[in-house]
Formats: sequence, structure tokens, C-alpha cells
Amino acid sequence: MILIPMPIIRKIIIIKRFLKAGAVDENHAVQPSSIRVNQRFIFSRLVSKGKIVDTGNGKYFVDITKI
Repeated sequence: MILIPMPIIRKIIIIKRFLKAGAVDENHAVQPSSIRVNQRFIFSRLVSKGKIVDTGNGKYFVDITKI
């Protein structure tokens, strides 16, 4: 049995929720709360690494070139 660290699982879940919502560009950005994503440490790390992009109006999208 392979054990995957919880932070990696959480990153995958967050990215999948954005992808499922179609938030892959600025025109389709969503508020994290609307897709049940908490803006906590792991989310903040994804934003700081540029994998999730802040549009400046409280909405975010996944930069598919960086995942």
C-alpha cells in the first residue's frame, strides 16, 4: 500500500475543484468559497507558486501550464 502525504492530496483536490468548475482562465475565474475551497495554507502556497492565479477581484483560476 502506498501512502500519499495529506498536503499533496489536498493540493490535488483543490486543483481538481477549479478544473471541474472550468476555472482555467481569467474569464472563467471563480471565488474559492463557491467551489468549497478554503483559503488556507495549501491554497496560499498554490497561489504563491503561480499554479492558482488571483484575478484581483476575489476570483481565482488554475494556470494549466503550471500544473
